[in-house]
Amino acid sequence: IGLISYSLYLWHWPIIVFQDAGGMVMHGAILTRPIKIAVSLLSTAVAALSWRFVEQPFRSGKFRPGRRAVFAISGFASLLLAAAAVGMLWSHGMRWRFPAEALKVADSASVDTPTWLAAGTCFLGPENTFKDFTQEVCLAPENGKPSILFLGDSHAAMLRPGLATVFPDRELMQATASDCAPLVKRMRQDSENCENLLNFVFNDYLLHHHVGTLLLEARWRRTDLEGLDATIEYAHAHNITVVLMGPSIEYDKPEARLLVLALRAGKPEEIQEHRVVGPQMLDRDMAELARSRWHVPYISIYDDLCKPDCPVYATDSVPLLFDRNHLQAEASILLFKDIRAN
Repeated sequence: IGLISYSLYLWHWPIIVFQDAGGMVMHGAILTRPIKIAVSLLSTAVAALSWRFVEQPFRSGKFRPGRRAVFAISGFASLLLAAAAVGMLWSHGMRWRFPAEALKVADSASVDTPTWLAAGTCFLGPENTFKDFTQEVCLAPENGKPSILFLGDSHAAMLRPGLATVFPDRELMQATASDCAPLVKRMRQDSENCENLLNFVFNDYLLHHHVGTLLLEARWRRTDLEGLDATIEYAHAHNITVVLMGPSIEYDKPEARLLVLALRAGKPEEIQEHRVVGPQMLDRDMAELARSRWHVPYISIYDDLCKPDCPVYATDSVPLLFDRNHLQAEASILLFKDIRAN
C-alpha cells in the first residue's frame, strides 16, 4: 500500500465520483457496503497497475524523459486538455449524447438557490446573519387577511410559491433558515442563525403577535419527534393553531440528473429505485403521532402527491424536485392545489 499510495491517492476519488454520478463500478442507488468494497478493490487494482506501468517506467525506467521532453510533453498535454475543455464548453457538454426529452429536463433544472425561497431576507443561508432577517417584510401582515406563518428550514421556504399562488386570501409570513427544525426544544446542533431566529419567534414574536396558523415544516429527522412534543405543547399553551407538514419526497441523487440518465438509457422507471424510503416511513409515524398524541392537523406530501406512485414531473419536462429533496416552484403549486381541494 505504501508503494502505490500516490497512485491510489490519484485514482480513488475519480472512481468514487463516477460511481456516485452514474454507477460506473456497480449499478446501485447509494454507497452500500458491497459498492464501497467494489470501489476500494477497483481503486487498489488500478493504482497498482498505474504504479507498475506508468509511475515506475517514467520515474526511473527506459521511458524516463529528460527535462526538455518533460516540458514539451506537459505543454502539449495542457494544450490538448484546454482544447477538449473549449470543445465541451462550445458544444454545451456535447448535448447530442442525450435525447430531446432529457435535454428539456436538464434545461429546466436549476443549479442555483431559487430566488423564490426569499433568500437573504426571509430565508437565512450560511452566507447570511440574523441581521439580514427583514422583519417588516417577512412578518408584517397587511389588509387584515388571515395569516399563515411558515416556520422551519429550506423545506419550509420551498412552500412559498404554492402558498402564494393557491392561498391569495391569506397573508403569508416566513421565518426560515438553513437546516433549522422549528422546535422549541432543540434536538440538533443548530447554527447561530437558526438559534437566533427561533429564539426571536418563540420567545418574542409569537408572545406578542397573533398568527392565524403556524405551519411547521423541515427536513425532519426521527430525533426531532421529542422536540415536536414540546413545540406543539407550547403552541397549545399559547392558543396558537398549528398545522404540521411531513417530510418531502427524497432521492439519493439530484432528481434531474437521475431523470436525464434514465431517459438516455430508455428506462425512465428506474428513477423510482433511487427514491429514499426513510422519509416516507417517518411520514407514516408522524401522521399517527399527529392524530393520537399531538392532536394537530397533519399534511402528508406523500398522501397528497403520491397517488399511487410519486410523480416524477411537476409539469411537462419540469422535474418535481430541483435537487434531491426540495420541491420546484411548480411542484409546490401542484401540492397546494391538491391540499386546498382536499
